[in-house]
Amino acid sequence: MIHRSYFFDTVRSTLFAGKMSSSQVEGCELLLDYECPDDRHRGYILATAFHETARTMQPIEEYGKGKGKKYGVPDPETGETYYGRGYVQLTWKYNYEKASVKLNQMVRNSGQPATITSRISIGAKNSQAARTRLRVSC
Repeated sequence: MIHRSYFFDTVRSTLFAGKMSSSQVEGCELLLDYECPDDRHRGYILATAFHETARTMQPIEEYGKGKGKKYGVPDPETGETYYGRGYVQLTWKYNYEKASVKLNQMVRNSGQPATITSRISIGAKNSQAARTRLRVSC
């Protein structure tokens, strides 16, 4: 279990230049509430969210929406542009498709609706670093 006051005192001073907005605190709280027996996995989730959301700790759309990048043009079949969104800034159509399949499996297996943390968990479970170094168990 994460000692919340220690966590917030530490990240506020080291990562957030001494202050956090209520939105940043709420985002961290949501991610800290995710049930996970391995705090290394929780650390991976928090670090990913910190980096990929530009420190907002809230799901965001990629700045520029992929403009100037190969994935930043509308798909000829769907008309969608698969630029980065959310906590993990998922890009490319095939990654959206893979994540959708994984998320639907998680929902079916748990009987629970998809949550933001279940979406970010997909990234943690399927990243090379998580598979080889963390032995993720959540």
